[in-house]
Amino acid sequence: MTVQTSLKQIEVASGRVSYFRVEALPLQDSGIWTGIRLEEWRSGNASKGGETAEIALFRHVLALNIGSPMEIELRSPGEASIRIQNRHGTMVMLPAGMPYTSIARGAYQGLLLSISPELLAAQRDSSQHGAFDLAMSAGPSDVFLQQAMLALATDIREGHPAGALFGDSIGIAMAAYLVRRHGTYVQSGSAPGTLNPQAQARILEYIEDNLWHAIRLSELSELVQLTPFVFLRAFKHANGMPPHRFITMKRVARAKSLIKNTTLPLVEVAFQCGFSSQSHMTNVMRRITGLSPMEIRRSVRK
Repeated sequence: MTVQTSLKQIEVASGRVSYFRVEALPLQDSGIWTGIRLEEWRSGNASKGGETAEIALFRHVLALNIGSPMEIELRSPGEASIRIQNRHGTMVMLPAGMPYTSIARGAYQGLLLSISPELLAAQRDSSQHGAFDLAMSAGPSDVFLQQAMLALATDIREGHPAGALFGDSIGIAMAAYLVRRHGTYVQSGSAPGTLNPQAQARILEYIEDNLWHAIRLSELSELVQLTPFVFLRAFKHANGMPPHRFITMKRVARAKSLIKNTTLPLVEVAFQCGFSSQSHMTNVMRRITGLSPMEIRRSVRK
């Protein structure tokens, strides 16, 4: 039995969005604060040390260990791997939108603070240009951040006696501190949160040329020098849907064309269009078009 948390993730390869689940959630805020959420997570020794699928977070996360030591390794494309003994008081910082995988060994008990990118963006230096980001890190906790998270936990346990004001004030102070002490600015050829026509054309051409294999979010964002989180929003703004749905629609359109206009076996059509198998292609096409590949081919022969 597991419990759903408030922290949302996206699986980079498939585009599937889900919420993290843990074995126990003994502490959770009531959602009254603006831009921040705090929870206490507990998980047992379920992990056998296997590497997780590559994911990205929708919010920045600070994870403060308040339990026993455990091992953790974090890997992100283009970044140095982080491997530490996650002891009591260790803090892990995970930026929104950065693809990463993790390997964990041992039980975990920690406070998880998630911060909306918008809250950090509101504290940024107006003289700086480009997309704001945090660096992935792990090590002894920053005293200010640790004390702020513990104060938020106390506020939850006491039932928010000052209402939202206390947590909102701490949230703004933490956001300003993170921007000042841990922030970086990523320059790009586009205005923040947008794809210019050249970037849009480059992305669409890349998708068309690479439909036959799994296209990763990190590949697309690197093409236009945006962080994955910024790219997700920019792509949806430009194309009306997130990348994973857009790519699926492109695969279906190409498969439909090949089924209608060639005599290729359906298993070969599935391969050329990037589906994992013929049955995968059948399920996706039936869901989107209402027809199976075989039904589409039969309609042409009539």
